[in-house]
Amino acid sequence: MPDKSVKVSLVGDIFPSNLVYTRKFGNGSVFLNGIDNEWVEQTKDLFSHSDIVFGNLESPLIKDEEYVNNSSFAGSEKFASVLKNLGFDIVSVANNHILEQGFEGFLSTQNALSNADVQSIGIFNDRKSNIEVIEKNGLKFGFAGFNAIKDIVNPNLHADLTFENVARTLDEMNTLGLDYKILSFHWGNEYINIPSYEQISLAHSVIDYGADVIVGHHPHVIQPVERYKKGIIIYSLGNFLFDSPYSKQFKLGMMIELFFNKDEKIDYQAFEVKLSRDKINSVSQSLNIHKKLNKYESQMQNLICTSKDDYIKYYKSKLRQNHQYQRILMKIHLLEMMLLSRNRRQLIKNVFDRVAGNI
Repeated sequence: MPDKSVKVSLVGDIFPSNLVYTRKFGNGSVFLNGIDNEWVEQTKDLFSHSDIVFGNLESPLIKDEEYVNNSSFAGSEKFASVLKNLGFDIVSVANNHILEQGFEGFLSTQNALSNADVQSIGIFNDRKSNIEVIEKNGLKFGFAGFNAIKDIVNPNLHADLTFENVARTLDEMNTLGLDYKILSFHWGNEYINIPSYEQISLAHSVIDYGADVIVGHHPHVIQPVERYKKGIIIYSLGNFLFDSPYSKQFKLGMMIELFFNKDEKIDYQAFEVKLSRDKINSVSQSLNIHKKLNKYESQMQNLICTSKDDYIKYYKSKLRQNHQYQRILMKIHLLEMMLLSRNRRQLIKNVFDRVAGNI
C-alpha cells in the first residue's frame, strides 16, 4: 500500500457496559474495576500509526456513584479516558442505546467525552449541527452521525437518519471548506450480513449528494464494503467491543483503514476483529475477513441485479431465519455459561432476577 497523506481507522460498535444477564461481570464491570493492561497496550499499538481513529459508542457513560447495582446498558464515565488512551479521536453517539439512562445519562456521556478530549458526533441538543471537523496534514475532514434505530423515543437529542437531515448536514459541510465528508449511520437489522434494499438506495443517494464515506453500525455482524462512484460505503463494521458474544457472527468484526490525499481515490484495507471470552478483542490481518467480505458483496450485487421485489423477499426471509437462529444460540450460550462459567452463580441470579422482574 503506497504512503498516503492521512490514515483514518474505523471500528464498529463499542459497548463498555453490562448486558442484563452479565450484570456484575460484563464489560461494564471489567472497565470499572480496571482492565487488562496488555490489551490496552496492544490496542494502542494498533492505532499508533493512524492519524484519526473513529468508532461508535453504543452506551451512555455515567458517574460511578450512579452506577447502581452494576446497572446494565451503562458504562463508567472513566471509559472516556480509556478511549482517549487507546487513541480514539472521535465517536458517534447517535444510536439506539445512548438514551438508556435518559437525558441525564446522555449529558453525562457528552461531558465525559469532552473532558477526555474525545470529539462526538450525532448530537443535536444546544448545537447548530452535529458536525465535527478534524484537520490532519493539510486535509480537512468533516464527520457527522445519524441514527435510524428508534428503540427509545428521541426527544431531539441525537440526529435521526433521514435523507433530509443528511442533505442539510452535507449542505452545511459544503460551507466549511472540507476535503472529505465522513458520515456514520446507525441503521439496518441485526444478525444479517447484507444490507436491505432501502439501505442501498439511501447510501447511493447520499454519495450522489456529496458524501465521500458512509460508515455503518448496528447489525453486530459485518456487511459488504461497496465502492460506489467516488465514494465508499461500509454497510456494517460489526462489533469492536461487545458483551458476551455468543455466536461466530457476533465474534467477528472488522477494522477499516482508509487512506486519503488530495489527488487519488480513497484506498482502504480491512482487518479482522475477533472477540472472545478470554480477551476483549484481538485484531489481525486475516484472509478470513476478505473471503467473507467478498462473499457478502457478491451476494448483495447478485441480488441487486434481480428485481427490487426479489431482493426484498429474499432479505426478509433471510432476516427471519437469522433471528430465530440467533435466539437459539443465545439460549444455548446462557445455559453453557450457567454450567461452565466462573461467573455462573451471578449469571443464574441475574436470570432469576430478570424472570422475577427485579431487573
